[in-house]
Amino acid sequence: MLLQHNNARPHIAKVTRDDVEELGGIELLLFSTFSTDLASFVFSFMAKFFRGRKFESDGDLENAMRHLFASKAKEWFYQYPRELAQR
Repeated sequence: MLLQHNNARPHIAKVTRDDVEELGGIELLLFSTFSTDLASFVFSFMAKFFRGRKFESDGDLENAMRHLFASKAKEWFYQYPRELAQR
């Protein structure tokens, strides 16, 4: 399992790193604000979709991700960033 968390306050980040290390089997990814691979506009709607949800398995999480992206028309992924740029 991969975990990427960003913009965490230092004391929260340390607690999370300690918990991740204790759990084992989780790779903590470094966050790069300058990565060309990140589509930051996607994260806000993902956060709303996943808020308060817990998953029993990787498969459950994968199915939820598939459902999330299937719920948006392909055009949304092109139009939404343009709308953000115009704000």
